[in-house]
Amino acid sequence: MKSRLSPLALIVALLLAFGVIAVACDGSSGGGGEPLTLDEYFEQMEAIIASADETFAQIETESEQKFEEAQSEEEALGVLGDFFTALVPVLEEFSSDFRDLGPPAEVEDAHNEMLEAFDDFLTSAASVIDGIEGVESESDFDDLLEESGFNAAQARLDAACLALQDIADENSIDVDLDCEDGEEL
Repeated sequence: MKSRLSPLALIVALLLAFGVIAVACDGSSGGGGEPLTLDEYFEQMEAIIASADETFAQIETESEQKFEEAQSEEEALGVLGDFFTALVPVLEEFSSDFRDLGPPAEVEDAHNEMLEAFDDFLTSAASVIDGIEGVESESDFDDLLEESGFNAAQARLDAACLALQDIADENSIDVDLDCEDGEEL
């Protein structure tokens, strides 16, 4: 199984790692709370990251084990479908933690871009779930990622996360949002 599908195993690992990043950077435009200070905003974001890491570690462990146990390419692709199916509701649940963040003026534009990018990401992940049944090979899966807009949504999300990280860095706030560098899967 490892010989033909090792790139799919890499995709699963990257998606799982990326899921944590997406959750960590999500938020909601016009959050219900009072605007936070910049330090408070990133401090709360980091706390949400820690919480998200626990859940995604469990999903990652389960997905990797199932992928390694897959006896066929079809079974391995099913694991990817299960991964995406598990990913979307978890991301939605964690995103609610950010809905009440009141972004300070310094991050409001970047925060709102993150929200829009995150919405695109969730929409494209749902499209992957809808299309996974028609996938019969690694090439089909790659095509599905492209056609669903997943790769573009991921790149946009990565860029939005990096913009927030830049703001933290420019303001000497010691936080690591663990943003990806815009690489496509």
